[in-house]
Amino acid sequence: MDYRAHVFINNSYLGSHEGFFAPFEFDITTRLHPGKNVLIVVVENDFPTFGRVNDPRYPDLIGDKLYAATGPGYNDPIAGWHHCPPGMGILQPVTLEVRPAIHITDVFVRPIPEESKIAVLVEARARDTTPHQVEIQATVHGYNFDTGSAPVAQLTLTNLDPVGHSLNFYRFEITIPSFRWWTLDEPWLYSLQVQLKCPELKTSDAQEKIFGMRSFKLDTSGSPKGRFLFNWQRNQIARSKYHGIRTT
Repeated sequence: MDYRAHVFINNSYLGSHEGFFAPFEFDITTRLHPGKNVLIVVVENDFPTFGRVNDPRYPDLIGDKLYAATGPGYNDPIAGWHHCPPGMGILQPVTLEVRPAIHITDVFVRPIPEESKIAVLVEARARDTTPHQVEIQATVHGYNFDTGSAPVAQLTLTNLDPVGHSLNFYRFEITIPSFRWWTLDEPWLYSLQVQLKCPELKTSDAQEKIFGMRSFKLDTSGSPKGRFLFNWQRNQIARSKYHGIRTT
């Protein structure tokens, strides 16, 4: 949403969100009723933190909007296409999801190729305030190459801290022996499949995350210092006008 949103369901206020970089969500279970339901999203724009550029009508007006050259902008039928000026609106689809009472909200993967492992962060959410015991099953498969029916790595976690109300975080590591590097010539990818089970409530939720085993670091000890190392190798770096980076 660009830039500030206030969300209502059936004339009941759910919450607000500010900033156009991240998705957001609200639990609407208790606000729904059988039949027709009405969702209202009120979108507000703002001036950027450095004011409105090159507009004499507002010489001193300063806003709170984060301003960068990668904003979505807008397409005006008279003035034309604008990339940098702050536009506004709903940028992505609005979806309605049905989830278990205890479910996964997101999974993050950080490759650690120097130790042949990955670090995993699982975000879980519970609807009620009663703590519930859960267990996590994680498996790693080849995504764009065949590894057979058996996973290349797997892990089962029990005796975890109970899931409480709102967000809960579970961190663990998985070793991937003899892994395949992600390179520009051979972009091998893996699939991490995480399943969250609650035996007490007899619920289960799963999520998949695709990742590649690669390393991108800044060399602070070599000569000259400051070179980027891609998969532990020195690489030339090309930068675009919008600060994107690619290795060659």
